[in-house]
Amino acid sequence: MGFKIGIGKDDVTGPCLEIGFMGMSRFCQTGKGIHTRLHSRAFVIEDLANNKIVAIVCADLGACTLAVKGEVIKKLKDSGLLDQHGQPLFNDNNVMITATHTHSGPGGYSHYLVYNASIRGFNQQNFEQIVKGIHGSIIKAYHNKQTGKIFIHSADLNECGGIRSIGAYKMNPEVTDKELTEDMVVEPLYKKMTLLKFLNDQDESIGTINWFALHPTNMGELNKLISGDNKGYAEQLFEKSTGVIAAFANSCCGDISPNSWKDDQGAKFKRPDGKTDALRTEIFAKKQFKKALDLYDMAN
Repeated sequence: MGFKIGIGKDDVTGPCLEIGFMGMSRFCQTGKGIHTRLHSRAFVIEDLANNKIVAIVCADLGACTLAVKGEVIKKLKDSGLLDQHGQPLFNDNNVMITATHTHSGPGGYSHYLVYNASIRGFNQQNFEQIVKGIHGSIIKAYHNKQTGKIFIHSADLNECGGIRSIGAYKMNPEVTDKELTEDMVVEPLYKKMTLLKFLNDQDESIGTINWFALHPTNMGELNKLISGDNKGYAEQLFEKSTGVIAAFANSCCGDISPNSWKDDQGAKFKRPDGKTDALRTEIFAKKQFKKALDLYDMAN
């Protein structure tokens, strides 16, 4: 019978001045402005065969905390949306919130001390903005639902990240070359990008989400600007190019780093220096954007 599909986007950019960033755990890394804004992108999918519904959310955050998800669920229940049995339509079981894992977003939105320590505690303003944006994107997606189809395509994306911990990598049984050293550039074993493309009944594209394993850490610990990093930049490139909402979600990124790569002369990148961070972000954003666009064009 097909699906009803709705897609929504909202802003989750918190305070940009003098707030610690979540990711690098550096007390001195506090905001001084904005490189790119942060957004939540929601995909609400209803299976018309059984009336089951799910909300898949990808937010430009370091992580989605239990505190954030709990408050989002509470707001969704308070919104008055009910299923055929009169129960809240959205709950903890059918709302999935993932984060791109950018390390350049304001923190302090967890109820656990270990995640807030370097941010100097809980930040109510940031917490409320994140919850508001995620909730808003889901509500927009729900009210935008239309009958449609879902296509999937996947392929490897080569030369887009390397292993940052060779010692740990060599412990994998699949790795037979035990002579690898930390100064080498080694591509990961898993390089697959998987993309979903959503179309309406008129075969018009209404949005897309993809998953690819790569740390958004081109913007390093010296960066003081809020940024979606390489995935946030890739989202902007795709949306500008196609006119549809596009989420670049993360996959099993483990030790896959954009900084364990080589420069134009073949030398291994050094840690982000605070001067070339934005350039590196653009390079790795374009790599993901181009592969996603290829998959998007082939997903029919």
